[in-house]
Amino acid sequence: MVFTVRVQHGYSRRWVLRALAGAALVGTVSGCDALRSITGGRPPAPAGPDALAPFYASTVQLAERYDAVMAADSNLASRLQFLRDNHRAHAQALAGLLILPPGTPSASAPASVSPDTVEGLLAAEKAGVKEAADATLTAPAWIAGLIGSIAACRATHVEVLS
Repeated sequence: MVFTVRVQHGYSRRWVLRALAGAALVGTVSGCDALRSITGGRPPAPAGPDALAPFYASTVQLAERYDAVMAADSNLASRLQFLRDNHRAHAQALAGLLILPPGTPSASAPASVSPDTVEGLLAAEKAGVKEAADATLTAPAWIAGLIGSIAACRATHVEVLS
């Protein structure tokens, strides 16, 4: 089936394709929200703690590392705040979907990490990208998309910190 798009009023083909892709993305996201409201956000609970609990814990630790660097160097705080907030949002999303064992650090726990450097954050992000990519490959299908998006976000953090 071939679709022909007539471009009028000065809209380029690229603009039309981006608009269609954006509409598809909005439809997909709203479809995920509808599915989440029907299923409660996850399939029936497994018998024990989730196998992704260590991935959640390392996500919380990444946010804590950012907190430590930001506290040690106030000049970096505005630059790093958005990256840290990404990790907090990831931890919050994971906490809402995973069954976490007792004693798992929460996303709101105070930082217990010694101050680091930007180079240390870069190394942690690089390791985090690999960890997230590996978790995406082994995660159940119902959460693989979220973990894949976390991996992509971590990869952008590597570029920002480089």
